[in-house]
Amino acid sequence: MSTSRRTILTGLASLGATAALPAWAQLVGAQSDPYAQVDPYADPRNGFPSAAQGGMQGGQRPNRPAQNEMFSSAANDGSAMSEADEIELGRAAYPALIKKKKGAYPDQRLQAALRDFCRPMFAVSDRPHLPWEVTLCNDPSPNAGAFAGGKVLVNMGLLAICDRAGELAATMAHEIGHVDKRHTARRESLTDLIEMLRKNGGMGKGLPLEQLIPNSQGEISDLLDVFMKAYGRDDETEADGHEMVILERLGVAPIHAINDQHNFAKLGGSGLNELASSHPRNEDRMAHIQQLAAMQKRPQNDFVFPGWDVLKKAFPTSPAWRKA
Repeated sequence: MSTSRRTILTGLASLGATAALPAWAQLVGAQSDPYAQVDPYADPRNGFPSAAQGGMQGGQRPNRPAQNEMFSSAANDGSAMSEADEIELGRAAYPALIKKKKGAYPDQRLQAALRDFCRPMFAVSDRPHLPWEVTLCNDPSPNAGAFAGGKVLVNMGLLAICDRAGELAATMAHEIGHVDKRHTARRESLTDLIEMLRKNGGMGKGLPLEQLIPNSQGEISDLLDVFMKAYGRDDETEADGHEMVILERLGVAPIHAINDQHNFAKLGGSGLNELASSHPRNEDRMAHIQQLAAMQKRPQNDFVFPGWDVLKKAFPTSPAWRKA
């Protein structure tokens, strides 16, 4: 077994993955693809690349930090928010963020399929120890978002414009980049909130924002706006770079990142996080992604994502977005 393959499987184990078929796979009928219901790491087409072929250099994963170190102290990335605070804040805000995106899509089979799709990507992130969660939301706009502590939202409208699994994977890798680089955690207004909650004894209780800040719906709404505020140009550029790293670690061809950016350019720049004014120009962003893609090693076989067939059957690609 190659080092990269062993690394990814170890990361999956840390997320609680098993070799057994996921629940969604047991609910779908026979498919034409003989590997569609096989664990992706047993699928011979995936061929996880070695370090020499473009996999992770050395194949080493970061270990979970000791509870008495990173989890209890401030980060060293310019943020005053510790990782423990970041996780707590993300957990508290997540239900309200889902509600703001028109609620969770009411189909548990599709929720499970999306979790299965994203699980391998979370496993090869820089922070696989985070309590990663992903929720499919009722919002029809083609968008996704990632927030403090590994909390991710995917709008159902995004699935309708992704014609191939790699395009959705590219968007998810970009969102993972925001979490890995702690872009939300560096926002001063959120660190101020952490200090307020700590002084009020609200931290460490695992409560939603509505209970941490009772009778303050206006404040909660303002806080959610801070969570969902578009990232700045530097953060977006950094997330684009990390997107390519995640795809390479997993063995996803970089062409999918280019196609994904074409999708968002076709939307007129509304793309990720909704506020294009803070993003790099589409032309600059495309040039940057193409430059990064040119430097990426090509996998022997493109990664086969679990859950994709189920998601695509429920959200078929709109004709205008189909690839030749």
